[in-house]
Amino acid sequence: MAHIGYFERAYVQRLRWLDAAAFAQIAALCQVLPGPASSQMNFLIGWRRGGALGALLSFTAFTLPSALLMVAAAAYAGALGGMDTLVQALKLVAAVIVAQAVLSMARTLCPDLARRILAAICAVICALSGGLYIQLGVIALGGVFGLLRRPRSDAVPETAGSLPPMIAQKTAWRALVLFVLLLAALPAFAALTGQQGVLPLAEVFYRSGALVFGGGHVVLPLLYDALPAARDNIVLFYGLAQALPGPMFAIASALGYTLFSPAPWAGAFVALGFIFLPGLLIAVAGYYFWQKMLAMPRLLAALSGISAAVVGILAGALIDPVLISAIRTLPDALFILACFALAVWKKLPAAAVIVLCAAYAFLMGVWA
Repeated sequence: MAHIGYFERAYVQRLRWLDAAAFAQIAALCQVLPGPASSQMNFLIGWRRGGALGALLSFTAFTLPSALLMVAAAAYAGALGGMDTLVQALKLVAAVIVAQAVLSMARTLCPDLARRILAAICAVICALSGGLYIQLGVIALGGVFGLLRRPRSDAVPETAGSLPPMIAQKTAWRALVLFVLLLAALPAFAALTGQQGVLPLAEVFYRSGALVFGGGHVVLPLLYDALPAARDNIVLFYGLAQALPGPMFAIASALGYTLFSPAPWAGAFVALGFIFLPGLLIAVAGYYFWQKMLAMPRLLAALSGISAAVVGILAGALIDPVLISAIRTLPDALFILACFALAVWKKLPAAAVIVLCAAYAFLMGVWA
């Protein structure tokens, strides 16, 4: 949401590349679609300004700084692992930020009792039994729940409306077909390679990127369950990502670097490209089909149910692995609770949370 605020000031107020109404419509579209909303918005605004090349340049400039910083962190992950104070501080940061994200998403995506109950059920399921198939089942449960409910007026974003044409029908259909084709074909190709090489890496990150609904934080449980070999680093990198600029998905570059030992930079490039690719493809298709989507209340209702289920997936990840790995003593739990309260009720910024967690971890290390 901070990124969207920056975009509004830069693109609408300062540069005047588009008016407030068009900006709000693009924001509504990207909130409905799976994928990283701020990256999709930046990509589409770049397309509006300079076509496909403008979209690519806009995406690259927005993503590259944080991706390079995350790769640098991955290169020294071994050294970080020996710094217990820093590791504990990053785990505490992750706990506070994920808890805040769960609350924020629940307020937006679970506005009624039925969706709150659905999210709670999904959280319990995911906390007790994780894994890809459990997550897919939870997402499917959310979709069925949404379909069975009477379509509500809040399924359509308030800012929804017409968007000026900029993407051709042929381009939109090609993007949609490629999105589905890669989602279906990559697992088969990865299986043929025997889980060796870049294809299995590409498949994991593409699938994770395609299943993110409601915000970039959801990538945490998806990657944690999909990459058991990297679990020791995922929460660490997630906490570090909170201290860096740029999109949450940049964590993929660090994971790709550590997972693909034959060519770490190639692994970082593949992981980063494939975690963003499904969201960008569906954004291109979604822009063209936006008006048709608004005319299908059942589809939007299904998406609202999926979004509620995804809140449950993230809440399950908050329990395991985030809180389980961050809380070592009772004071740790009380500190997380205090930081969460400050972040929610006193609007404590993320930078302040990071400073507090670092100070607490240092003091606890000194007293230990």
